[in-house]
Amino acid sequence: MNSTVAAQEIPSHPSYKLFDRISVLIASILGSPVAGAALMAINQSRWGEGKRAPKTVVIALLATSIVSVAAYLAHLDSLIPQYELIVAVTCAVIMSQIAQIWQGAAIERHRGAGGALASRWAAAGVGLALLVAIIGAAVGFSLLSDDKVIVGSRDKVHYSGQATKADATKLGQTLKSMGYFSDRGVDVVLSKQPSETRVSFVVEDGAWNQPDGVAGFERVGLLVATDLGFPLHVVLMDRRQEPRKDLIVGRLMVGSHDVIYYFGSSTDSQARLVGSALSSAGYLQDRGVTVLLSQEDGDTSLSFPVLEGTWDKQEAADYFVPLARRCLPATGAVRIKLRLVNSNLEVKKELLVTAH
Repeated sequence: MNSTVAAQEIPSHPSYKLFDRISVLIASILGSPVAGAALMAINQSRWGEGKRAPKTVVIALLATSIVSVAAYLAHLDSLIPQYELIVAVTCAVIMSQIAQIWQGAAIERHRGAGGALASRWAAAGVGLALLVAIIGAAVGFSLLSDDKVIVGSRDKVHYSGQATKADATKLGQTLKSMGYFSDRGVDVVLSKQPSETRVSFVVEDGAWNQPDGVAGFERVGLLVATDLGFPLHVVLMDRRQEPRKDLIVGRLMVGSHDVIYYFGSSTDSQARLVGSALSSAGYLQDRGVTVLLSQEDGDTSLSFPVLEGTWDKQEAADYFVPLARRCLPATGAVRIKLRLVNSNLEVKKELLVTAH
């Protein structure tokens, strides 16, 4: 045989079997593109190019990784319900096309020389074996690396960074006392870094756009921040644990005893201006009064905790409406939702206040 014959040319009557592009497709669907790349590497090893096999795996995986990253950056997860399945199938099809382009001609020469194709059941077996290995590795890594405390028998607080087991335990007990933890298998993530503290909750799709639901998590954040410190980030995540809304819970002391808690996109400087307005109006006099300022998606609200039943009295509205109106310039809003809340910070009455 001439020495210039291409390295991939298959000798006559080969005794080994090769995997075609359909086998690569099957393995990639069952066991991820890693399995498809493995079959392509096996082909190269069988026809005498084993040294090139690692390069084949790396290049093939790089091509499919580009698809996954592009889909993530395009936010397909929020646009397509079956996002993961579509990406997986797309990557498998790409792997089969790569196999056809790189190895299709060599496989045809193999078959023309009397060589047989490897069983597609074997390809499926490789895919399933790799899938089991990947799942096992993921579970093992999770068990080894995940720090968590279990509240009751099923609810969990996962913690990382500078957060301690004591922090997670305290958070879990607070959530249990509030009724958020009720042994339903709920997971919460606590992360403490030098620059910030985060408590993340997995919520139903779209809950991050529901004002009442967001306000509820702001209240949760306020109660747990008492132990974890201010400011606190309350992160609402979807079922894939992708962050959807970051609620910041901050605290400003006015004098020694009065306090303004601020949420959402409200800032410390806005809270200071509101505090100044309420102080000049005589409402904040260092008597241990609490006020809540919140800005979310263009809506501004100012909440005042009051005694039971106060929200039903007309004189309460007559007193608090002018106070809210004085705070309009401080917030930069054209209107404020005035809320009278009970001791649990639940809204009992809401009034819309404008400049006139």
